[in-house]
Amino acid sequence: MTRAIKRISIAVLATTAVLTGTVISASPAAAAEACNTSYQTKEFPTTGYNVDFKIKLCIKKVGTNSYQAYAKGSWGDGGATTRKFDKFNIVVRVERDDVVKGSGTRPLMNSINLHETGSFDADGDSHNEYQWAGIYATSSLDGGWSADGKIVYDIDEDGQGDLPDWNLTGSPTID
Repeated sequence: MTRAIKRISIAVLATTAVLTGTVISASPAAAAEACNTSYQTKEFPTTGYNVDFKIKLCIKKVGTNSYQAYAKGSWGDGGATTRKFDKFNIVVRVERDDVVKGSGTRPLMNSINLHETGSFDADGDSHNEYQWAGIYATSSLDGGWSADGKIVYDIDEDGQGDLPDWNLTGSPTID
């Protein structure tokens, strides 16, 4: 479409809106949502190539009085041919003013061990090894809602068992 036709189309739409009293605007967001601005990353010293992992924590207002916490991210240099972890769980919490209101564990061990690369979000992982129910809290109180969490893991064949948790930085707060 040429610039002249685009300009004419925009002018016609604007004139029609003024004459009919129609307000043209972008639709408001369905829900307030906040995630870490950048990914939190870690390289795990595993057999073969080290697993590279990145994650963001997010909080989302769903409906009037419900809040959902979730994690999203990805990994590279996972298993496929070499087992990487004996345990790999994402623990996600819904918090209000740093007080836990809901919590859930999201396992990823099988998916990382079976697939070289993959991703995950509020619904599960990209290889459909896991489908996750939401982690919710319900309250009529506004303000101070955030997601927080940690990774609980055990690297395969390192002889150390569970390693210290990787405590993640929580999401920004929403109302």
